[in-house]
Amino acid sequence: YTAHMQRYMQEWEKLDLQFHGILTGFLGSPEQIQIVKQFLARFKTDSNITVIDPVMGDYGKLYPTYSLRLAEQMGELVPYADILTPNLTEACILTGTAYDPDMGEPELERLCRKLSEMGPKKIVISGLSRGEDLENFIYEDDEEDDCDCDCDDCDCDCEDQVYEIECPACNDVIYLDEE
Repeated sequence: YTAHMQRYMQEWEKLDLQFHGILTGFLGSPEQIQIVKQFLARFKTDSNITVIDPVMGDYGKLYPTYSLRLAEQMGELVPYADILTPNLTEACILTGTAYDPDMGEPELERLCRKLSEMGPKKIVISGLSRGEDLENFIYEDDEEDDCDCDCDDCDCDCEDQVYEIECPACNDVIYLDEE
């Protein structure tokens, strides 16, 4: 499909096609990354949600099909993300941070802050090995919406924020409260 994407995008523009959501995953060549970048520049709006999964590596290493140059190009998609879903390896590659599989919450939060400075305000670092369990670390930069209230004294929705996560292993839905 890579060779046909330019024509598809031209037709979608003629049709004034609009997307509610955009999701990227594994991109295996510089050409694919550039096409996705062009797609995002044309079709990303304030009305849709863009999820970028920068699939590049795992366990502290790039996949054999990936080069450092390709990883740098993948980083060019990060500013388009509303939600970024790297694993720990990918988050470290994108930020130039040394890989440490045992990062704790403070280190993960710093890592997410670095990623958020690149554009996305919501980040899920997926597949963190914790003994026999796999965890996801969820971060939201709500700096603009920061509210130092008790939630009883204003109209904010601070206490109403709940995150829903589907476990890829068992498909159970997990609800996380901010509290």
